[in-house]
Amino acid sequence: DTSGWGALEWKNKGNNLFAAQDYTGAVACYTSAIELERQTALFSNRSACYLKLGENELAIADADVCIQMDPKWAKGWWRKGQALMETGNYKKAIRTFENGLEYQPRDRNLIDAKRLAIEKAAETDETVAAVYHEQIAASKSVKNAEAETQSVAAAVAAVGVATQPPVSSASAPPRASDGGSSAINRSAAPSSGAANGSTHPPASAAKAEASSATASDRVEPSPVGPASAAAAAVPGVGAAREDPMRPTGEKSWPGSPEEEIERIIKAPHFYAVLHVARDASAADIKKNYYTLAKMLHPDKCKLDRAEDAMSVVSQAYDTLTNAIKKKMYDKYVDDMMTKSQGPDGQTFAEWEAGQNRVELPKWLDCLLKIKGCAFVLVALLVIIFIPIIVLVIAVYCIFAIICLPFLCVQKCFCPEAYARRKEAAEKAQRDYEEQMQYERFQHV
Repeated sequence: DTSGWGALEWKNKGNNLFAAQDYTGAVACYTSAIELERQTALFSNRSACYLKLGENELAIADADVCIQMDPKWAKGWWRKGQALMETGNYKKAIRTFENGLEYQPRDRNLIDAKRLAIEKAAETDETVAAVYHEQIAASKSVKNAEAETQSVAAAVAAVGVATQPPVSSASAPPRASDGGSSAINRSAAPSSGAANGSTHPPASAAKAEASSATASDRVEPSPVGPASAAAAAVPGVGAAREDPMRPTGEKSWPGSPEEEIERIIKAPHFYAVLHVARDASAADIKKNYYTLAKMLHPDKCKLDRAEDAMSVVSQAYDTLTNAIKKKMYDKYVDDMMTKSQGPDGQTFAEWEAGQNRVELPKWLDCLLKIKGCAFVLVALLVIIFIPIIVLVIAVYCIFAIICLPFLCVQKCFCPEAYARRKEAAEKAQRDYEEQMQYERFQHV
């Protein structure tokens, strides 16, 4: 009998059905739980069920509800991004993961999902590959480093197994005081007596065994055997590795002045100019800018096009360090991703000039061009609005003073009427909140 079940019971039942891969039944259970209590976890779970059933649009709708209810909950953004990836809309998935990372910048699920979405989108879209080329290169470098580490470990293990000597059946079992090391050393070198069929080892071997037994507590440096030699012969073992976050196939940054000038002139966007990722911190942007400025400043670098390259670097730095300009530039980059050949082949300055701007009246525009006129206008507005604000505050205080005795009298001498008035006000507030909630989630 499920008539007395609450949201928790329906949720647990849905979890069990999801584990049993009965996704349709799980959706019904989560829906019943949502009707009793609206929780982000319930919408997230139902979104996962819809994703398993191939109902991607419903999965996105439930993920949107999670985001609206709690934007700081990373799993809601992750659910929506996964559903968008299933529909093949990798660009929107990338933006979704980036929006989630603005709230939870260290969430590993969002970071990994964003990297996967970028790799998928770059396979079919050159603009995505151009915008995120550094992250793609870094991801490939990490994968190559992991594959190399695994191959080296497998090679070392294979060499160690192949060169391990057989254990002699004539050797004595290891003693506890030996810690196992002396027994292995003895078994690794079969005695000549055993080879000759004698049951007693020769005197030299007996002396060596006695010496090993008395020196069992002394740590001896292990000799370099075939396994160690083979491991040393494998590239990357025992040697300093290259930084895995450095883009694959890319030289150490920064390069020579000639290389940097060529790279900056051909850079597809400002992030590539400063050699930073799109989510780079202000400190990283500043550090790379100073590095390039020291190299390409016209007073120090006399190469051709050095001044042009430095101009581009300065423009990139000014744009990416200004919060408002950076937001506009990110929108411009998104337009580049949306259109296969960029926003109608426009530069950022041309694109920015074409955005919808608030047109001021000509008389006001002329006044603002006069030096000091803007300050005078602001002062006049303050002088005009201060009396209005004071008047509004005074009227509010007068009404409050008039109404306060009336409420006190009603509360003391007419408690029933006061209670009805209070109950009506609370009911009106509840109705308003329910109406707002319905309008917010009516698409579900």
